[in-house]
Amino acid sequence: MRFRKRWRELPRSVDRVVTSVGRRETPQNRVDRKNLTQISVELDDLAARARHRKLKLDEMQGGTFSISNLGGIGGTGFSPIVNWPEVAILGVSRGRIQPEWHEGKFRPRLMMPLSLSHDHRLVDGADAARFMARLEDALEQPLLLAFEV
Repeated sequence: MRFRKRWRELPRSVDRVVTSVGRRETPQNRVDRKNLTQISVELDDLAARARHRKLKLDEMQGGTFSISNLGGIGGTGFSPIVNWPEVAILGVSRGRIQPEWHEGKFRPRLMMPLSLSHDHRLVDGADAARFMARLEDALEQPLLLAFEV
């Protein structure tokens, strides 16, 4: 995703971890320079520390992109709200098997509703659409993510 002005990269990403005392945001630094395995290992560590109330203040601040998952609750979609100073948030809903018309007949297909909200002052709508298309490709062929650097 390309940002207008001086935002040319995704320096921090945020995961919201639900703990016994509520939700905690756990930013990760320089996710645009990490592979999926590195992000996963770091996220597991941050989530564990968040659940045990061991995060430092600076580890809960400074995110630019969030992912909000309502899949466990259900529903067919939602409109996540961007929290300043973040520039975008991806909403993930519960996946369901739905019929898809393909080559003259219906076939079952797992469909997962995604919603991207972004600040149009910082993120061009066409770039956001390309991001969503790339995300769709990655979700449809997850093995390809393992080979990306």
